[in-house]
Amino acid sequence: MAQSTLHAPLLNDARSAAMRNFSANLGALAELQPELIGIIRRPAEEWTWIYGRDGALTALSSDNQWLSDCSLPRRAAEEMLKNLNLSGRVSALLAPVHAWQIRRMLELMPPDQAVIVITPDASFLPMALHCVDFSEELFAHRLFFASGENYAQQLTSLFDQYPGLPTPSVFIRPPTTLEHIAQPLIESSTQIFTKSNASRSDRAPVHQPRADIQRVCVIAPSIFRLWQDAGTVLADVLASSPALDSVSFDPDRPTSASNLALATAMRDCDALVAANYARAHAPAKMLSPETPWITWITLPTLPDGSKSAPHDRIILADPTWAKLALDAGWTKEQISIAAWPAVQLPPPPADSIGLIADTLPIRTDIDSETFKYSSHMVLWELIANELPNNPLLAAENAEAYLDSRMTQLSISPEGFNRSFFIEHLIMPAVHQGLARWIMSAKLPLKLFGNGWDLLPEFSAHSSGPVESRQSLLHAAASVQRLISPALDNTLHPIDAFRRPLIRPTKGTKETFLRTLSNPPPPHPTRPILTPDLLQSLLHPKI
Repeated sequence: MAQSTLHAPLLNDARSAAMRNFSANLGALAELQPELIGIIRRPAEEWTWIYGRDGALTALSSDNQWLSDCSLPRRAAEEMLKNLNLSGRVSALLAPVHAWQIRRMLELMPPDQAVIVITPDASFLPMALHCVDFSEELFAHRLFFASGENYAQQLTSLFDQYPGLPTPSVFIRPPTTLEHIAQPLIESSTQIFTKSNASRSDRAPVHQPRADIQRVCVIAPSIFRLWQDAGTVLADVLASSPALDSVSFDPDRPTSASNLALATAMRDCDALVAANYARAHAPAKMLSPETPWITWITLPTLPDGSKSAPHDRIILADPTWAKLALDAGWTKEQISIAAWPAVQLPPPPADSIGLIADTLPIRTDIDSETFKYSSHMVLWELIANELPNNPLLAAENAEAYLDSRMTQLSISPEGFNRSFFIEHLIMPAVHQGLARWIMSAKLPLKLFGNGWDLLPEFSAHSSGPVESRQSLLHAAASVQRLISPALDNTLHPIDAFRRPLIRPTKGTKETFLRTLSNPPPPHPTRPILTPDLLQSLLHPKI
């Protein structure tokens, strides 16, 4: 494609977009990584900004060569990173050749994860900053750069500048990054990470609790997670008390995700309150044993009580977990009971049934790249064929159901990814199976959550995603009856809405549908989480 034949309006539009991207990115970097501004120069070579054959903004050189020799940069990046699965909070992307590789990685990452782009090629960064507007991710501290011959020094400065940013736990090497480039980057970067972590340990503040509690730190994630927002609820309860001065610590920001960040936040506080995070989960000596640590437990997984300190306490959202807590080493004096605070909803509307849960397509493309053992593939196929037709098999106890099918196929628990099966297969299959039954009975059904609108079978009943606490309350208020999304018999945050609640149990389709017409009354009122309870647990130190 000769430049003389390019359509002038498209070229002008591409150039304008490139200039806007560059300006926005420079503005963000000037505030967040100002040391990079001095090394970013306009591309030395004459490039023509142009949209690639997949619509992605890219460039042509003076001799009509595509940037990174690729006319489909977006599509190529999607293919290269299609199996990307990141578990760490921060990753290092090694020497990408196009900005769209970075963009694709950001699209695949959860919003609480960050990536550091490391490249010794000084010419890469200015080109990348023209092709894609990264300013939103830069300001959200989800993207950082270390570029050029001084990339190692920039990495060191980055971790000094943001002591709460964890060092990367994984290196991502795109197929376009050659081994002789990647390996030196890994070796030098690993040394920097090790030194930074050692330096942070030396700089960690030593918490000195005061004789009386004046301020409480509460761990309150800022990102909403459907049915997993206990930290936000806990922070709201604390904030409603005039007797407790509380400050929130947000672990969802990548720059406050390290242990040093929490230890620093505790420097001016006298007690820590968290949901499902206890002293046993933290590094030893992060807090003084004299500092009270109160944990509200909303999941049936109990922390090790033998690692608790004298003033530590746990609050159980479900009283049936008391024995689990005792077995885990907690004493009776350390255990309190408090369910989710009741939510006042307006009177229910006309007859309707609501299921509030995110869902996923039931995958049928499972292969050897997904599972190491062929028996795991057989198990997947068995469940994928069984549950959609009879979701009640796992509705009451997903863990027990999975155990029974593993036993049936003689599958060892070693090397078995239980959470993947439950989250990606069993839960979607149960929820979709129940929805299918309700739809077949012509009952008024509303489906709330991600994924329903993408499945043609259910899209007509989809009421959209639930992306905030406010939208969750709106969803619950818009129906008369609710179906519990939980696949166990424990108390669930949905109980706080005090709507008639159907808990699917073992039985037949007919018995389930009859229950929908005559749901049981809400659970009897139990002690709920209140500021008074929290204050009473801190009282010995007040």
